[in-house]
Amino acid sequence: MSQPRFAVVVLLAVAIGGCSTPPPPEPVSTELPQLGLVGMWRVTAQGVEADTWLRLENGAAILAPDCELDGGWIATETEFAAAIMAWSGECTRGHAETAPWLTTATAYRSSGDGWELLADDGSVTATLEHDGWPEVRDNTDPALVEPPTVTDELIANYANPGTLTGGLVPATYLTIVGRWIPDTPPTSSAPYLRFTDDKKVAMSDGCNTSSSRWLITSGGSLVTTGSMTTLVDCDGVDVTGALSEAVTAGIARDGSLHLIDETGTDIGAYVRER
Repeated sequence: MSQPRFAVVVLLAVAIGGCSTPPPPEPVSTELPQLGLVGMWRVTAQGVEADTWLRLENGAAILAPDCELDGGWIATETEFAAAIMAWSGECTRGHAETAPWLTTATAYRSSGDGWELLADDGSVTATLEHDGWPEVRDNTDPALVEPPTVTDELIANYANPGTLTGGLVPATYLTIVGRWIPDTPPTSSAPYLRFTDDKKVAMSDGCNTSSSRWLITSGGSLVTTGSMTTLVDCDGVDVTGALSEAVTAGIARDGSLHLIDETGTDIGAYVRER
């Protein structure tokens, strides 16, 4: 199984010190404005400690004075979604579940030379600014505070939706929402994918459950934040792996859902559960 399209940043112990001069942000194509979110950002939000940073690259990492949170993020031209998957230092699961400035944000907009993250009602959950830079201390991995870059892989995630053939049409928010089961001979387990209209997806191979965030770009790309799952053997279907490899989702004439990888291969067919 290939790695998820949005690789989670390796979790590292980081001590954040003072600030140095940040490198200038990279120029970003206006055709993919979400790539402008890539960077190291000082976070201003309710309840957030001073000198808290958000690093966005092929994953998301919150660098706070007392703990670090690790996860993934995705965006379209205007939408935003992020998930927390791991934590260290003095963090607990509670920290991860109470970082609403990041995990409840559903959109973003430009603000000066930075960004504002927005909730469903349009209120600002956080302001992201180019304002200084985290310093490396004795227990800081230098790689974590290096300037994030817009990689070819990240561009491809948004710019190159898989080719749809055989009468498939790109899935939309309206056509993908629902609970789907693999179009395969039944097993003793009960695998499924369940897309909800709040841009969350729950999934199970029949034994292991996991969850993620999802968006569909205007170009037809299906993007997900990646997920964590348990590793219990069963005779189920690897729906989590298929979703992580998919670059687009297509709907067939019969209403079935098809996940397509970067080579144009159909890696999973699903029927809507009645």
